[in-house]
Amino acid sequence: MLEYNVTGSTFTSVNFPRINLPPYDKSPSRRLLHVHQNVPGVLSHINGIFAKNNVNVLSQYLRTNELIGYAIADVDAEYKDSLFDDLQKVPHTIKVRIL
Repeated sequence: MLEYNVTGSTFTSVNFPRINLPPYDKSPSRRLLHVHQNVPGVLSHINGIFAKNNVNVLSQYLRTNELIGYAIADVDAEYKDSLFDDLQKVPHTIKVRIL
């Protein structure tokens, strides 16, 4: 649980999509975590929001299971305040978090 809280990694999870992330260097980037229902089109919608908000994506990861999708993006630290709200409005979103 500590690893999830600090880096977003779910590698030891038994009921969540398992993803082992590289170390997270908080400067000068931010890590965005997006948990959603596993349905087609969510990642496309997320990437459209990044483009709309002029966000530079440094790295991106996605893992799914039959029910849940888990998208992680490391982005430049500079982004519009509306980004978080836009990500929360993506259809089928369960939770959005910024580390």
